[in-house]
Amino acid sequence: MRDDAVRIEAVEIAGGKRMCKGRAQTCLGQGWTLRVHTPEGLCARAFAALYPHALAMRFAEKTLFERNGPYIDIRCPDGEVTFRLSRIKTE
Repeated sequence: MRDDAVRIEAVEIAGGKRMCKGRAQTCLGQGWTLRVHTPEGLCARAFAALYPHALAMRFAEKTLFERNGPYIDIRCPDGEVTFRLSRIKTE
């Protein structure tokens, strides 16, 4: 059974800003790795939106959402930050 890690990175912030206006204050380029624990410092609202996709990526070779390459771009519920999820394959 696959059990890959998933890299989460803030790749865009609305309005060309460097930091979102939310309480978590996510910065452009900030990143986390999801394995078996929730990533410390990642906005909880964003995590709730990202988790179903990240979970699928951890255990599948490829998901239906990976249309433009080996990643998925997801905008946070507030519409401020676009996160990119990328699989880190385990050998």
